[in-house]
Order: sequence, then structure tokens, then C-alpha cells
Amino acid sequence: MNNQIHDRMLAECLAFLASNDVVVDGPIEQIVRYFYSTDKHLDHHDIERYAVMQNLSITFEDIEKTLDLLVEYGFACKKPFSNNKVVYEHLHLDEHHDHMFCMKCGTIIEFFSPKIEELQVVEAKQRGFHAFSHKMQIKGLCDNCFGTVSQKLIPLSMVQSGGAFQVVQMVAGEKSTKRLFDLGIVKGCEGVVIRNGGSGIILNMQGNRIALGRGQGMKVMVSLKN
Repeated sequence: MNNQIHDRMLAECLAFLASNDVVVDGPIEQIVRYFYSTDKHLDHHDIERYAVMQNLSITFEDIEKTLDLLVEYGFACKKPFSNNKVVYEHLHLDEHHDHMFCMKCGTIIEFFSPKIEELQVVEAKQRGFHAFSHKMQIKGLCDNCFGTVSQKLIPLSMVQSGGAFQVVQMVAGEKSTKRLFDLGIVKGCEGVVIRNGGSGIILNMQGNRIALGRGQGMKVMVSLKN
């Protein structure tokens, strides 16, 4: 987005806040100006690093309050992603886009698909529903991250939630291999990780839910699938 649009949004934001008796000056104003100087999705820590580099006298709590203020007055959006990642982006009037989120490196890709937008309206109408808004997040791996793992084997315990895989080999003893076999985890079988967190992982193996401990998952070597 060009600088003219950034400058216009910044001016509108500062004028609107002032008209609503919200005082924005000093370090707070610098934070707001920084927020509108980039198209990047920023989190609290991004802005905190900027504040440190600029020697701004501002607390983490004040940064958080400033960002939430922009959300409250309709100048920013708060976007939660997986891995407890929450970012903020500009809220442009009469503009919509969705996101792709890399679950490994955290890259966020904005996109707009007229086909998807049209299909959502059609699907809603067919079901007697009037859609006002939607948020789409497609989670997966970017090309760089997928390329680094798709060509090599990784333990099943390292596959992110939602990841599809194929079992290639076991690195377990006879008893552990038999235990996995009894669960339906054998060479060549395919599945999807429903949830990877805590002490174990939950799998979807041909329509059946299977729970594995993290240690068990480390003994199953898999390749990722698109």
C-alpha cells in the first residue's frame, strides 16, 4: 500500500481520536505513527522492540492499551492465529481480505479471492442464512517451510495440528512397533494430526481417532503430504 494511503489513515485516526477527547501525544503518538508506517502485521513485541530502538518512555501495558484503542475506534483489527500469536493490522473501510498463516515460521499472507467470496454468499443463501461478515484463516506451511520438511522424514510428534502425513518407517523396538500396529499405525498408512499439544497428539486415521503419547510419536517417521 502506498504512503499516501498510510498518511491519510494516520491523519483520519488522529483527528477522530482528538474529536472524541482521546489524548494521543508523546510516545503514544509515535507508536500510532509507526503502526501506520508499515503494512506488516504487528504484535505487541514488534512495537515494544521499536519503542526500545527509539528510546521511547512507554510501558508494555501502554502499548497494549494503544493497540486496543485503535481496535475500539475502528482503525485496526486484532487477528488471533495459532500458537497464541495475536497480531494487529490496519482496518480499511470497504475493504476485505483473508489470511494464510504458516504454522512454522509465522508468515502471514493476505489474499482476496472473488470466487471464494461469491461462493460464500451462494452457500449462505442456499441455507437460508444472511451473512454479514466472515474471517478466513488457511493454516499450513509456506513454500519455504514446506520445502525444508517435505523432502525428509520427521517424527510424527513434530507434525503441526492439521498436518497430513504418511507413515514411512518405525524406529521402535518390537514391542512398541506391535503396540503401534495394534492402533492401526503401520508403514504406508496416512492420517491427519487433529491436535498436537500438551503431552500427546490426537490423530485421524481413516476416520478413527487415535491418541499417542509424544514419546510414541517420536518413534513414527513420516513424510508430509499436501
